[in-house]
Amino acid sequence: MNTVELNGNYFDLAVKAGDDIQKGQRIGSVDIEGIQSEGYDPTTILVVTNLDDLDEVDIIDSKGKIIQTFTGKKTIQTEMLA
Repeated sequence: MNTVELNGNYFDLAVKAGDDIQKGQRIGSVDIEGIQSEGYDPTTILVVTNLDDLDEVDIIDSKGKIIQTFTGKKTIQTEMLA
């Protein structure tokens, strides 16, 4: 939280607002250790605005392993708020 103060450091976005995203496409990455080294909480917010168009959203670690999958609008909202 408050990572806006890092001016984009430790975040690598592969897309920009308005881009169409294809299944399997990387949208960006976050350097968790870098954020922590600056004294910030590495909690990262991901906002998906077209949930009705998606079957699922996978969160993948830097090694390509799926660490969490959200399916359906109700599940995503519930799990993300937990």
